[in-house]
Amino acid sequence: MRMPWTVSFLADWLPHMDLNSAVRLRKLAINNEMGAYPTEPVRLNLRAPIRGPVFLRTRGTDFETLVEIVKGGVYRCVLDAGIPCRTVIDLGSNIGLASLYFASAFPSCRVLAVEPNRGTFEILEMNLQPLIAAGRGHAVNAAIWDRDTMLAAWEPDVPDLFSGFKVRPLNAADTEPIRGRSIASLMAEFGFHSVDLLKIDIEGAEVALFRGDTGWLDCVNAIAIEFHERSRDASNFDALMQHHGFRVQDNGGHTVVAVKRLVAAT
Repeated sequence: MRMPWTVSFLADWLPHMDLNSAVRLRKLAINNEMGAYPTEPVRLNLRAPIRGPVFLRTRGTDFETLVEIVKGGVYRCVLDAGIPCRTVIDLGSNIGLASLYFASAFPSCRVLAVEPNRGTFEILEMNLQPLIAAGRGHAVNAAIWDRDTMLAAWEPDVPDLFSGFKVRPLNAADTEPIRGRSIASLMAEFGFHSVDLLKIDIEGAEVALFRGDTGWLDCVNAIAIEFHERSRDASNFDALMQHHGFRVQDNGGHTVVAVKRLVAAT
């Protein structure tokens, strides 16, 4: 006999959060089905694989992002690769769940989270506040590009598509510019002289990231990347990884992992 939906829902989420949080998440799921969206973010107290408080918006894609990272384990392959992490840069950090995932897995690591969507960045700062207060975290409201420049949202009128936020070069008609940053300038500003893990989920801007001077790759030990459409070919990713001494691990899933050969051998 099938379990009632509520019992099944709570049973699925109790390994990841306390009971009160699972009940609040159930209410959020019901509200989403009904199209009812309270204005205040929902607070959840997570215990595995992320430990600590997390805030979700009551509409949009935050719930799906939680499912993907916490239940779906899309970054488990990074942990399975055995990468020692003291420094993590999270490009396209969304509301910070991947940053918190790695911070929980590597309790002494420093995290730099970069997110271009201004509304999403507000939730990111809330979620990373314990890390920031402990001196382990930094949050930057910017888009990643091949150089420091000004950019614009690709589709500024698409509501609630927080996890699919894209950027493009700025033109004269744009009224809400977004700061674009190069990975090299971010590393220099925040003192990341080497990066043990570079997580990349930037909705196609990986083509711009890998364009031009890629000397910064010599300071990176491992990459976890999600490609979008044909960006893997367009960015010449596999050839770049070979040139800079990475071994690519691709199981055909959400995340492709590339590990510097020296790191993989230790």
